[in-house]
Amino acid sequence: MPQTRQALVRAGRQILAESGGSKASVHAVAERADGGLRSVYNHFTGKSGLFDAAVGDALEE
Repeated sequence: MPQTRQALVRAGRQILAESGGSKASVHAVAERADGGLRSVYNHFTGKSGLFDAAVGDALEE
C-alpha cells in the first residue's frame, strides 16, 4: 500500500475509533495523516470509500 494511502487508512481507523463513526470527517482524517484534502480524493472516491478501506483494514488485522 503506498505510503500516503496507508497514512490515510491508519488515520481513518483512528478517527472512526475515537468518534464511533458519527462525527468522522474526511477533513479530520486528512489533517491527522498530514496530508491535504486533495490526497484523500486522489486515493479514494470519497468519504465512504475512505472509511470502507479503514474498516476493511481493521478487519484484516
